[in-house]
Amino acid sequence: MVKRKRISWLLWLLTHILLRTIIVLPSSSEAAIGRIVKNGDIVLGGLFPVHIENVATGTLCNETTEKGAIWARAMMYAIDSINNNTELLPTIKLGYDIRDTCHNLRRAITASMEFVDHQHQNLDITVSTYFNSSYGALVMRNNFDVLSSTVKTKLPPISGVIGGSSSHISMAVADLLQFYCLPVISYSSTSRLLSDKVRYSSFLRTVPSDVQQARAIAELVRYFNWSYVSTVAVDTAYGRQGIQLFHKAATELGICISPVAEIFSPTNPSSQIPAIITRLKQDSNSSVIVFYSDEFNAQLLLAEAEKQNLVGRTWIASESWGDSRFATRLRSDVIGGMLGVIPQNNQMNYFRDYLEQFIPPNPKTNPWLYQYLHDRYTIENESRPTEPNHASNVQFNVRDLPTGKSQNVINAVYAIAHGLDRLLRHDDNLRLSKPIDLSQLLAYISNTTFVDQTKNVVQFDDNGDPLPNFVVVNLQPDRPVLSSMKYKIVGRWRFIGNDSSKMKLDIKEQDVIWNGWTHTVPLSTCNQLCHPGEEIIYLSLKSSCCWRCRSCSDGFISNKTDATSCSKCEIGYKTDENRTMCLPLPLEYFDWGNPIAIIICTLTTFGFLLNILFLIVVIWKRKHEAIVARDKIYYLMMWISVIATFGLCFLYIGRPTDARCNIQPIYFAISYTFIFLMIASRVLTLMFKGYEDEKIEYNCIMKYLQTWQSRYFIVFIIVCCQVVILGVWMFESPETTFKSYKYLDRILFGCTREFESSIPAAVAVIFVIILCLLTTFLSFKVRSLPYFNHEAKYINFGLLCILLGWLAFIPSYFATLGVGHIGIICVSAIINSNAVQWFIIYPPVYEVVLKPYFHKYRRSYSFSSQNRRN
Repeated sequence: MVKRKRISWLLWLLTHILLRTIIVLPSSSEAAIGRIVKNGDIVLGGLFPVHIENVATGTLCNETTEKGAIWARAMMYAIDSINNNTELLPTIKLGYDIRDTCHNLRRAITASMEFVDHQHQNLDITVSTYFNSSYGALVMRNNFDVLSSTVKTKLPPISGVIGGSSSHISMAVADLLQFYCLPVISYSSTSRLLSDKVRYSSFLRTVPSDVQQARAIAELVRYFNWSYVSTVAVDTAYGRQGIQLFHKAATELGICISPVAEIFSPTNPSSQIPAIITRLKQDSNSSVIVFYSDEFNAQLLLAEAEKQNLVGRTWIASESWGDSRFATRLRSDVIGGMLGVIPQNNQMNYFRDYLEQFIPPNPKTNPWLYQYLHDRYTIENESRPTEPNHASNVQFNVRDLPTGKSQNVINAVYAIAHGLDRLLRHDDNLRLSKPIDLSQLLAYISNTTFVDQTKNVVQFDDNGDPLPNFVVVNLQPDRPVLSSMKYKIVGRWRFIGNDSSKMKLDIKEQDVIWNGWTHTVPLSTCNQLCHPGEEIIYLSLKSSCCWRCRSCSDGFISNKTDATSCSKCEIGYKTDENRTMCLPLPLEYFDWGNPIAIIICTLTTFGFLLNILFLIVVIWKRKHEAIVARDKIYYLMMWISVIATFGLCFLYIGRPTDARCNIQPIYFAISYTFIFLMIASRVLTLMFKGYEDEKIEYNCIMKYLQTWQSRYFIVFIIVCCQVVILGVWMFESPETTFKSYKYLDRILFGCTREFESSIPAAVAVIFVIILCLLTTFLSFKVRSLPYFNHEAKYINFGLLCILLGWLAFIPSYFATLGVGHIGIICVSAIINSNAVQWFIIYPPVYEVVLKPYFHKYRRSYSFSSQNRRN
């Protein structure tokens, strides 16, 4: 522990020497410039930006800020109130040493080092007003006298510091003063870095941190469904850290940040701000701008926005300028409808009553307030130069003074007072008989809890942060004068179950008035609303915020709004017209209602009935010499085969089943095999009879085939071979029903052989084709033999028709699927059946029925012609 203290003191010494090298401390006469001092038993230091540097003109500290003088007066009020309190520090009188930092880091460090030096050296110092100082004299207008008052006094040690205002100033001050355990309580610094108790061990604050503020602003953005916002920040510890925290909180809530995310330097803003406003104007998708900045830089940027006519935007202000008065003086089309997220400040009527006694202010006793009102009145009355500009003549309503964060200042003073009271009572040191232990004072302040004048509880967590208590203010017209604007509280956050990490936003939407003085919530998005049936297409791979909508492709659906992708329908389903649901695909098979099936059934029935008629004629004229000359067994077998092939069409029409799928190839192969074998047997019979008539000799094989028994035996053997081939086919891959999803709009429903290749199936078909070719060859050889009625010629012509039909059938069979596939099989069966029917069965019918009639008609025609010649 001793070693750690030595290291701390060494670090302090090095920092002190370095700062004295960089910063030349003023002399004793200059050290008091920009101060207001009141002596007391215990003195508290104060750091307030009463004035501000004017970067545009290059002068320093000659313009008053909007709230600095009011904050300084709030500290004076708090100390006066405590001194008049008989219960809080009853025997102690507090004093103050308030410094004007001019919102300048160098001045703040100088003042802090003077607090330290004064504490150790107890120097005599000069106290004067800020006027006529060597730090940059304030040039008074309208012949005001240069006012000053000088008092020499000796102040007791500083026991605590109220300040600073900006985070970067508070960091430097806390970093320096922590070596003395000197409590530093800020009323306005919100950077999350200040919550680091290792680095800033003596720092506390009465304003919520940026972490809490960033989460509150992100919740506000999400509440109004703004998914795409622009951000702007000043490049300070407050602005940079604040906007980074907002980006993080927004990302967690699914809010996207526009590429126009700008940070500008506070040292040279005029060179960067115009370009920022230009880019904001170009980003038309983002109508909401989150702006983290101190009040001074916010004025510069909004003035440029007004100059470039950046209208129709909704600004969301951080707490530093969320309720600033300067915004009410801007154009309503630029800033109107602004939302500010600020700590809750209840009506401070008690403080305004206190300020009433200082209006008009005395320039000697209240120089800062005097100049503040003087500058404000002069600016507002530039159009009336003839009127006197003395503050005593100002008709001013104290209720219009900006008191934002004044309560934070008062609470900071009271926190130190409560800590002092508890410490002194505990040590029985109410008479200040011994020095105050600042480390113990810091511990008591950190653990203090009290209720302030606005009935809010003030306490610090382990990081020195207060409980967040934010409200949303809306800049809206001050009716009935629409040309002026005012702030109105329209929402607030409340804790969920007293948990400071969980907040819920309650907003009275009917009270919010947006830019353009409308109650319609503006849109801030770079995407479209994708309806069911559409999907999101991101415009950039780096951002998930901007997208367009695209209709789902065929076979894909989306059934919710803003679907990131379309879902593919399961196999066997198709999309409806709106692409919002999947519908079952219709099954397509060769059903009885198909027009082609109806035509095929009609032709098949006609052929079947015609074949029956031929059989009846044959039976009726069975003793006719043309019938007697025919082989009756052959003729009957051919008649049965033709009936069977016609019946093949009916087997293929209708809903496929496993049984039908297995019967169809067996039926097809055996029927055609049997037809070609029977025709071959008949051709051989004609060949043998022709050989006998022509007395042609034939070899031993032909002798063996001469008898009909041997020919029918060969037929039986060949049929058995085909049956074996079919058996192997059915055993290897039995036929089943099969659904093909080749097409997106229908399911092809059929048998597996229609969609899958099989070697046994190919062998069975080739077997039938070989039989057809062999039979055609035999009939071609026999066609010229002289035999009864040239039967062989008819057989040969019929087989050629069948062969031509097969040549057309085979490529079409393999090139089609579904209904067309089955249709080709049925048409081929009809062609083959008719070829057999007309060229094999019909010739004897013709000879029995029609040929005698034609002969009779020819003889009658010849007899009539001869009589006419005679």
